Amino acid sequence: TNKFKRIIEKNYQPVRAITEDSQCTIWFSSSGINRVDPKVFSLQTYSTPVYFSVSPSDIRTLLADKSGRLWIGATDGGLLQFDISKRAFIHSALKDSHISASVYALLQDKSQNVWIGGNAGVAVINMKEEASFYKHDPADNIRCQ
Repeated sequence: TNKFKRIIEKNYQPVRAITEDSQCTIWFSSSGINRVDPKVFSLQTYSTPVYFSVSPSDIRTLLADKSGRLWIGATDGGLLQFDISKRAFIHSALKDSHISASVYALLQDKSQNVWIGGNAGVAVINMKEEASFYKHDPADNIRCQ
């Protein structure tokens, strides 16, 4: 039979984003960044450092990439990164002003590029952290092949 097990307490904020890393660990945003080991249902919470100026309620999307980084998209906080193996927030070397102040969507493609969707359009970052910016123009008539 399937059983449900509560892993967070009632005083947590709503869960707005959830992802799974390569080690089958579950990450979600609620009162910080939370890590759940599904084998033993242990829960750890990591608070965003003050210098990032991101409230837990601002986090909108999470992506665990193939190289061991957790990407965090937030409203009015932009893009943050968390080193999964070191369990620490890291400063991004990204300086591109086209990356949105608010990030709502993250995706890693087959080439390991990270795609970022926000209020300023779409940006793509390769794993060397070189950013390119794409602004949708309906006149381009671009189609997925």
